[in-house]
Amino acid sequence: MDTTGGDAPLSISLQMTDDVSGVKDGFIRFESPSGNQAEGTTVPTLTSGDKYSGTWSVDILFSEYAESGDWTVTTSEPPTSQATPATTPPANCPR
Repeated sequence: MDTTGGDAPLSISLQMTDDVSGVKDGFIRFESPSGNQAEGTTVPTLTSGDKYSGTWSVDILFSEYAESGDWTVTTSEPPTSQATPATTPPANCPR
């Protein structure tokens, strides 16, 4: 994540599946390279599929004061789901 020139936007998409009760939304958390900073957000928008198997998306903005470098996805889950999800976090965050 490069925030040296100002705020850094990031678009996130998660594929989540719950064939029992459906997914209401998701949550994703990132940790900075030093581990001293974290950013997290719910992923509230279903962009394709349905609540039982779909893609959920959100755009977040990392502040210009956030640590630059490779941030790690530390949590990626559908908190309101009742069953075990199939969740695929992004492979890498942009630098």
